[in-house]
Amino acid sequence: MIKDLDAAIGLCVDYNAGNMYWANPKDSLIEMAHLNGSSHFVLVTSDLDKPISLDLDPSTGLLFWSDIVKGRIERAGLDGSNRIVIINEVLHVADIALDVDVSLQKLNFVSERHFYNNLIFWH
Repeated sequence: MIKDLDAAIGLCVDYNAGNMYWANPKDSLIEMAHLNGSSHFVLVTSDLDKPISLDLDPSTGLLFWSDIVKGRIERAGLDGSNRIVIINEVLHVADIALDVDVSLQKLNFVSERHFYNNLIFWH
């Protein structure tokens, strides 16, 4: 069990590495731990308002999240390194999900107001 965990949403799992990742919108953090709850780390601590959605691509070692207050989608390494903003000022980001075909490295996101999928390519 992970102690002092008040808010966790957007849980995603890297089964190969045995890690889980989640957003903590209450404290504006992105966190991770081993699946058994050990080795709890805070990966992203700055310039977040309300992260809500996470997804990952273990094959490229990338973690993606959306921040509904800032209206943007970001990515970083699975260890929190090399953080960059992918899309800035997206209105009302509801959720993000990796496309099933990760070989094309596509990220889909849905806007609450527009209900459409957008594709983002990364290399």
